Amino acid sequence: MRQLWLDLVYAARLLRKNPGFAAVAILSLAIGIGANSAMFSFADALILRPIPVPHPGNLVVVDSVSKAVRYGDISYRDYVDFRDSAKTVSGLAAFQIAPFGFSTGRDQLPQLTYGMVVSGNFFQVLGVPPVLGRDFTAREDSPAGLGDPPVIVSHSFWKQQLSGDPAALGRRVRLNGTEFTIAGVAPESFTGMDPYLQPALFIPIHAAPLVMATAPANMLEDRANRWLAVRGRLAPGVSDAAAQAEFSTLAARLAHAYPDTNRNHGAWVAQELRSRFHRESLDGVLAIMLVGIAGLVLVIACANLANLMLARGVARSREIAIRLSIGAGRGRLIRQFMTESLLISMLGGIAGLFVAYWLIRALALIKLPTDMPIVLAIRMDERVLLFSLAATFLTGLLFGLVPAIRSSKADLVQALKGATAEVSAGRRRFSLRDVLVVA
Repeated sequence: MRQLWLDLVYAARLLRKNPGFAAVAILSLAIGIGANSAMFSFADALILRPIPVPHPGNLVVVDSVSKAVRYGDISYRDYVDFRDSAKTVSGLAAFQIAPFGFSTGRDQLPQLTYGMVVSGNFFQVLGVPPVLGRDFTAREDSPAGLGDPPVIVSHSFWKQQLSGDPAALGRRVRLNGTEFTIAGVAPESFTGMDPYLQPALFIPIHAAPLVMATAPANMLEDRANRWLAVRGRLAPGVSDAAAQAEFSTLAARLAHAYPDTNRNHGAWVAQELRSRFHRESLDGVLAIMLVGIAGLVLVIACANLANLMLARGVARSREIAIRLSIGAGRGRLIRQFMTESLLISMLGGIAGLFVAYWLIRALALIKLPTDMPIVLAIRMDERVLLFSLAATFLTGLLFGLVPAIRSSKADLVQALKGATAEVSAGRRRFSLRDVLVVA
């Protein structure tokens, strides 16, 4: 540990003696790491960030598939049959985004608000119970609950529209002209099932016909009316492949029992995060392209720095030769060079975080031209910080290892004579530095 500290002190002293080299190296890395961190943050918000619920890794998507529709929604009756029969999932929830005209009184002009129609077990399956009030009851998840339908509001909606008043629980509000009673407030961390649209409120599925004016009267009975997105939570010890096999069997049974509506319809099950690259393939391609382009910037920075390190190693060849001649081993020299590289990468990484912060702020200020409450949550969080840390460490290895090995192979005789050019038989050899310049 003491030897590592001495190496760091020596590396810092060398950088202080060469401020021009240090500035170019740190600035190059700051741009490369900052751009990569900002693009990772954008890709994270676009498609990579898990749903904000406990244990998102065991959430699965259940879609209806057919020759006409590759990844489709599911009818309410099919959802009920899946929910009641499936054993590979501990719970199965259904939902759909819908617009509502929200008002607190009969005489108030309604405001356009987007919310979700959800199954009664929605919050239970996701593991995000209301922080205030209560969840939906079994009665409210049935036609019997239509007499006094409840609504659960999001935390941000409760803060902004209801002034964060705990007394708002039990208050009656109007959605598309129908009275609902506020039953609870969702957790602040839960922003919905969509990476872009944050719902303001949640109502039970059986209340949907009351507020969805354009919906058919038999929307909860018609198996051909496929309008619900379905998510499940895998039972302990069950893989998504096992869930796929079970749901395929259940879908085949429904196709046999209801040939008029379910013939040639199957089920597709996949882990929720992985499913995005199938269902939103364009978003996935865009995210990969952006991260790839930023990665090229970082590779160019590493190539430039490796070239600088090689040139610096040539300039220090006499120092290296002296250290080798008095007994220093190659491993010791390589460790010293790698310490210098990692110090530079660490300083570049710290500067890169500032670059990433300003780039992320600039991206977050972009407003989409739409009236829908679409938010692309680009932010500097622990995932971006971990990515930046990994990028910093890898860049130190990328631009430091090869020059360190190359510089430790000094020709003692030539170096001690003061020769620094690599000459053989009057002809210059094509060296690693040339390769890096070409790259």
